[in-house]
Amino acid sequence: MKKIDLTALAIFAAATFLLVWPESAGPMEWLTRHQRYRLGFLVFAILGPLGEAAAARLGGRPWPRPALLAASSLMWGLYGLGAALIFWLFSGGVALAQGAGLLPGGSLRLGTHFLKAFFGSSFFTEPFFTSLLVSFCFTAPFLAARRLGGAALSLWAEGQRPDLRLASEAADWPAFIRSEAVALPLFRVPCQTFIFMLPPSLWLPATAWLFVLLAALSPKRP
Repeated sequence: MKKIDLTALAIFAAATFLLVWPESAGPMEWLTRHQRYRLGFLVFAILGPLGEAAAARLGGRPWPRPALLAASSLMWGLYGLGAALIFWLFSGGVALAQGAGLLPGGSLRLGTHFLKAFFGSSFFTEPFFTSLLVSFCFTAPFLAARRLGGAALSLWAEGQRPDLRLASEAADWPAFIRSEAVALPLFRVPCQTFIFMLPPSLWLPATAWLFVLLAALSPKRP
């Protein structure tokens, strides 16, 4: 194991520690309230490329080149900026739709059967519907754009002209569709639902942490 691998593990361990350390709740809440966009950019710019690098290393490939890593960091940072807006926008929209009766949920229903009360309550349905919107309307398009951009950057690094046709061929869309057809409904939506059940101050860092974990659990072999 190389020093850079140990450094990556240390960064991931530090991020995990900050998520579970009780003393971090106050600073996280302050950052979310006053520096939400900076926080979103920073956590995704750091942890997004870390997840991709982990997938490469566990798949038997070397670390991405510094230029590609920097480009990936910028793209993930932009995702974090969008997430800092979209998470709260979608969550508020779902809450309003439930209040208007357009979506199920919006009440605790404490007097009914436990399972019906839980899966019909705002405690579950607001995070669930928010997760569906985020995963399919925001995350999936970004991952597709990220894959196309990554393919174009790889062609550029190899000295080829990264036009749209070559980049699209290099992106291997059938493999992407197969992968996300499993990951989105079985992993991203359930995990993101759980994250939206957490305090809002943890939404951004916990989602960035989740991206690292999902990438590491599904490395691509050379």
